[in-house]
Amino acid sequence: MNEDKALEKTRIPFPRAIDLDEAHKLLRHLATNLHASIHYSAGYKGNVCVPEGCSDSIDDRGSISLDLMVSRISPFAVDSLSFVLGSDDFRKFAGLQFQATPGFDTCDYTQGNITLWDDTKKHVQEYFQ
Repeated sequence: MNEDKALEKTRIPFPRAIDLDEAHKLLRHLATNLHASIHYSAGYKGNVCVPEGCSDSIDDRGSISLDLMVSRISPFAVDSLSFVLGSDDFRKFAGLQFQATPGFDTCDYTQGNITLWDDTKKHVQEYFQ
């Protein structure tokens, strides 16, 4: 398998964009079905300002981020991934992306991690059915 196929294997697109509340529901589904621990960090970027000469503030709601660390005992795997923002709305997520190393082929990753990617994709697809 070449590098492009390895990178493709680490991407999990959603059939529709989801907000932060639904992302949390998806995390619970994944933790339960993967029999894994998922630690996450959420971030929100925005800006509130009052331009010179204006009396009202401008509220730029910005974007959100959600980064994860997944670990499980059997088969053993630890990996990090992030929710991918949608192209139309930076407050919704369009998929998941495991951290891939540029130039690596699938044979450069542990079998436990490859199984984790495949299992995660399967359970994401189940969630959206």
